[in-house]
Amino acid sequence: MNFERLKDRWKSVSYYTRPADNSLPVLLKKYEGASFEDFFNGRSIQNELGELYHFSKEYSLARYPEHWEKQLFPLLSNLKLVTGIGDKTHQRLRRSGYNSVLDLQTHPRFGKASEELQEALQTENLSVMLSYCRSRIGYNHPDLLCLSTFHSLQHLCFLDIETLGLYNCPLFLIGIARWNEKGVQINQYLAPNIMQERAVLTACRNELPPGSILVTYNGDSFDIPFINDRLRLYQLPLIPRSPSFDMLLYVRWQWRNQLPDCRLQTVESRMLGRTRNDDVPGSLVPTYYQTYLARKNIGPLIPILEHNQLDLVSLMEIFFTMIEPEKYGTTPVSY
Repeated sequence: MNFERLKDRWKSVSYYTRPADNSLPVLLKKYEGASFEDFFNGRSIQNELGELYHFSKEYSLARYPEHWEKQLFPLLSNLKLVTGIGDKTHQRLRRSGYNSVLDLQTHPRFGKASEELQEALQTENLSVMLSYCRSRIGYNHPDLLCLSTFHSLQHLCFLDIETLGLYNCPLFLIGIARWNEKGVQINQYLAPNIMQERAVLTACRNELPPGSILVTYNGDSFDIPFINDRLRLYQLPLIPRSPSFDMLLYVRWQWRNQLPDCRLQTVESRMLGRTRNDDVPGSLVPTYYQTYLARKNIGPLIPILEHNQLDLVSLMEIFFTMIEPEKYGTTPVSY
């Protein structure tokens, strides 16, 4: 790949710098002459493919698991996971007193299949079990979230990206959140300019070692394929697509008839009872970043970094709420 030609191409881009709303000129004035170090715990770092900014922040969650342990009950309660059992047979078995897969062990027709399912659940091969369970009960059934408990909480990587568009364009920010003993650790990797996209992608890939379990919001359709498309462009190794949990799918399954829409901030407001103030709209993120590039002023990036952090925090709280519905309840707040 001719990176010099690509560099010249991006130099010729005419950045759109007209203020997108009233807050942009205020940000430019407020942060004129300021540096990232004045506002974020971060630094400029170098990896094998370039220079980037790394920001680190710890959060305390309002909703989190006090005990993380393997949850099998919701899966064992779903008889349709047993080969040969569909909707009608499921209802008939329920009426006959079969309430879990364990009850089927002595069933003359489904006993062997129920034992095979229990053995498979004990193998703890998450990718295999996800594939099998999705084939039986659907790709977005909330019971599938129980499979995430097959591994330690530290294996979960909550991912969110910011890009210059929806298709065939650079990304400039990747946020990854993990649970640690103190709470949530968020790492953000920011490209100081478009030509450092490779460095950001490499930093992301380095933080997602084999065995990582990705949790996203619309990530199966957008974030993960987008990252891999950009990695292919630079002929770099891809990040794994599986195992992953896209929370948008599970939210739609459970609340699509109770919410006006299933956007992250709508769910955040209705489920978590939290609304954001002065948050940059997602549609304006590309303009804010381009303004930063054109003006060399960090002001427009401040709300983007905060927006990305809040998306990750809400993603984690929605995930933990759906994992432990008996603790938090899963009925959206009505207004």
